[in-house]
Amino acid sequence: MAPGGAHPFAGLNEALVHNGDFANYHSVCEYLRQRNIRQQFLTDTEVSVQLFDLWDRVYEYPLEYIIEALAPTTELDFDQLPPEKQVIIPADPGHSHHASPDGPWFFIIARNHRDRFQLLGITDTAMLRPQVFALPTAVRCRLV
Repeated sequence: MAPGGAHPFAGLNEALVHNGDFANYHSVCEYLRQRNIRQQFLTDTEVSVQLFDLWDRVYEYPLEYIIEALAPTTELDFDQLPPEKQVIIPADPGHSHHASPDGPWFFIIARNHRDRFQLLGITDTAMLRPQVFALPTAVRCRLV
């Protein structure tokens, strides 16, 4: 069995790796505990996948709502969004914003969504962590 702090952590439909630190780790854990979700390994990576899984699988939020809940748009940036994107933010149930991870962080999430594989990168709103990741290209092997 891998140590508790090892990456990735997995939900039912996704696996998440994380670089960074949450300044509000305890308040995010409290948000999850209020929804009867407990932590076993006490890492911010664990709570990250728990948040994503809650909002994706349980609450069935669209991906744009989940990203907005994880990394809320600042007021300054809100005014620069096209009107069709501004609609997304008020439509977000709002109660999830106090569970938004605070501090420098970056997630790479691999998920199976409706039988399609996706690789996502999400960063904090201040973009304090690098956003560089890659999907290796398929290598063809020839049987001899």
